[in-house]
Amino acid sequence: MIFGGESLTPMKLKDWKSRYPQTRLINMYGITETTVFVTYKEIHDIDIELNISNIGTTIPTLSGYVLDQNQQLVPIGIIGELYVGGLGVGRGYLNKEELTRQKFIENPFAKGERLYRSGDLVRILANGDMQYEGRIDEQVKIRGFRIELGEIESVILSLPKVKEVALLVKEDALQQKSIFAYVITRSSVTVAYFRNALSSILPEYMIPSSFIELKTMPLTVNGKIDKKALYSLGTNITDTGVEYAAPTNEIEEKLVLIWQKILEKQEIGIKDNFFHLGGDSIKSIQIASRLIQEGYSINIQDIMKYPTIETLSKCVVKHTVSVNQDQIEQEINLSPIQSWFFENNTSQYSHFNQSIILKSNAPVSEEAVRAALQMIVRHHDALRIVFKKSDEGWMQENKGDESHYFFESKTINNEEYDAYCDEFQSTINLEKGPLFKAALLRKDESDYLLFACHHLVVDGVSWRIILEDFSTLYNQYLNNIELKLPLKTNSYAEWVDDLLQFSNSSVIEKQENYWLDIKSKGDFAQKLPLDKETKISRFEDTEVCSVQLNANMTDLLITKCNTVYNTSIDDVLITALSFALNDVFNITKTTLNLEGHGREPIHNNIDITRTVGWFTTLYPTYIALKHPENNINQLIEVKETLHRIPNKGVGFGILKYVLKSIKMDSPQITYNYLGTFGNEINDQKGENNFEYSNQYKGQIVSPNMIRHSLLDVSGLIANGKLTIDIGYDKNQFFEETIEKLITSYKKHLEKLVLDLSSNQEKELTPVDLTYNKLSMEQLKKLQESLFNNN
Repeated sequence: MIFGGESLTPMKLKDWKSRYPQTRLINMYGITETTVFVTYKEIHDIDIELNISNIGTTIPTLSGYVLDQNQQLVPIGIIGELYVGGLGVGRGYLNKEELTRQKFIENPFAKGERLYRSGDLVRILANGDMQYEGRIDEQVKIRGFRIELGEIESVILSLPKVKEVALLVKEDALQQKSIFAYVITRSSVTVAYFRNALSSILPEYMIPSSFIELKTMPLTVNGKIDKKALYSLGTNITDTGVEYAAPTNEIEEKLVLIWQKILEKQEIGIKDNFFHLGGDSIKSIQIASRLIQEGYSINIQDIMKYPTIETLSKCVVKHTVSVNQDQIEQEINLSPIQSWFFENNTSQYSHFNQSIILKSNAPVSEEAVRAALQMIVRHHDALRIVFKKSDEGWMQENKGDESHYFFESKTINNEEYDAYCDEFQSTINLEKGPLFKAALLRKDESDYLLFACHHLVVDGVSWRIILEDFSTLYNQYLNNIELKLPLKTNSYAEWVDDLLQFSNSSVIEKQENYWLDIKSKGDFAQKLPLDKETKISRFEDTEVCSVQLNANMTDLLITKCNTVYNTSIDDVLITALSFALNDVFNITKTTLNLEGHGREPIHNNIDITRTVGWFTTLYPTYIALKHPENNINQLIEVKETLHRIPNKGVGFGILKYVLKSIKMDSPQITYNYLGTFGNEINDQKGENNFEYSNQYKGQIVSPNMIRHSLLDVSGLIANGKLTIDIGYDKNQFFEETIEKLITSYKKHLEKLVLDLSSNQEKELTPVDLTYNKLSMEQLKKLQESLFNNN
């Protein structure tokens, strides 16, 4: 029996196959433009159990290529578009030349052959078969993530209690697009059943927000699911099966709405845990910022300390701090991180940027971009800073808003693109300014926005603020709304003054012994063995090796694996790194240069939740691999180390660059987790005018600038996936060495995430206690003693 015409759901064949076991079942995938049949696959019992739409391999006269949006081959397991070549490919469409040019292209892998773009999404399985994932035009975007509904339907159908399912995307009560699942079940179920079953298979953003039970599925006259009829059905949502606590007052209501926006989650109750929902320190800054816009304020540390809305709401107070809303125009002392920059860079200092490129999902309005940029530079004082050098050293000065940003619009082709971006990045002048640049690039029938800013006045959190403000202003302009931003928080100049006052406090004096102890431990750290020796390491010799976790593994990392031992993502990432360094370099004792966002409260009542500037802290820590055979014990060791760092490392920069009381060489390895990028460029309905792009941005750092680390390890979550980069000098390490390192890193990280996610019993470690001077062994003995006595 041959099946064709529609995507096959193998599970539906289970009863039929049991009745007629001798019958051969063949799934045929075909396209009219390629003379009907393209692939074939015999369906066996295992295929029915797996319930994936396996379309097999191409018939002998045809060839298939699975390509990405840039028409490059994708690896095994990655979804791409199926391109068909070979004898069956048609010549084109009669009297439709434009459509023919779009669909029938020259084969880049076989000269003289043509390919047909099927518009169908598939992935190559390990055995060479292809799995059908749906149509490109049926892809939907939910909160910035591209989703194939067919993939979710297949997973839901695999649940034992589900008989039929249909998915729709429509707006929920918050006017955000959400997935609604209409299900026919074999027995009574709850939402908890669905969520528990699906959370181990799908990432959070792919799990439907609502499950609606039906007795029968509406069908068209052709026997297909009538999705138009589903829209008109009521929402008889299944029993949640879990405790949901609704907000009880205005503050809780505001916190629920803010959490739903920042954490990109639906149906958040006041008992839900901030960290279990994917919260981190950077998201806590964003929450505090949004709360100020509502007329309230909260200490960022309270968000980390009281992770449920029910407990956190008691810390919220009316926002009474008055901040000067005028433009800042004055000279400013250098912050510790800025002092580090000038101390370590005696030339090429004008070319040291951070940069982001966005791809537009619609033609960009140049007028809207100009209006938004002008407002942003007027509002954020640090973007108008320039630097000047005197006999006493470097100073910075806040200028007025006249011409203090650069913007141009340009239509560009592929041949010109790279050279343009390199020039764009290299022409910032630190002393003349402006230090903030943007360009609208129209290329390949798409519009891109390229942003660059000198790192001296911007950091990762600042980019989130800038992009959120840009999205707000851009949409206001398009909708003919008055351009308006939330009130300014304290300026970068005020923060620097406060930091310098803090440097004279007794708190900093008490921290000095801690950092001297780190310095002495660093003397025992093992050096990285180089593959090759070089006298000077420059950025022009930098290579980057990258690895990516899939969406499901990333979701587990940010939502589930940190609940057991009250750990952070940094704890997990650094633990995995400690194992990888031992695997490849046989290193068990190392010092890392850690980068933090540096926005912790330090002194006076200074609010910088919406302030742009370079706040980064850079400080050393000593990591020892004390438990090479036990990743959980090593995780606890790393947590105990990192969570005892005083004030997230702020004091080290003050002691070294302001008070100059500590002299210490920089560690060989720099580590930086940049957090999650995503919802900063959403509009009010959660849709994107723009999305982050991996297009080339140009050389963001001068090729001649000196490198300060042997290895630069960084992590970033975008589009739902964690990417880890390791930067190195190709004249110091072989590519094979760093490939081994990052492969080992990924292996240990995934194992650690899975081990932690499978364990739901919470355990305290010494640093969680008020009296935190116990060792882990002493704590366990104390707990055993208390248990036995009870």
